[in-house]
Amino acid sequence: MTLRQLQTPALLVDAAILAANLGTLAAALPGPRLRPHVKAHKCTALARRQAAAGARSFTCATIRRSRGPGRRWAG
Repeated sequence: MTLRQLQTPALLVDAAILAANLGTLAAALPGPRLRPHVKAHKCTALARRQAAAGARSFTCATIRRSRGPGRRWAG
């Protein structure tokens, strides 16, 4: 697929930059200090990568979000 074939809007992610950013954030906020807010991305795959990079918990805006998708995002 080429860029012209993508339907817009489309999110494109540079995998190498994403990996570097996850590593940088995990190094800056090690252990329990790293608590990404899942509302920012609402993406299970990204939450799993954040968990693999060291996030031990996630922040949610509402209790409802933590009971449903929040659990799924965390793993």
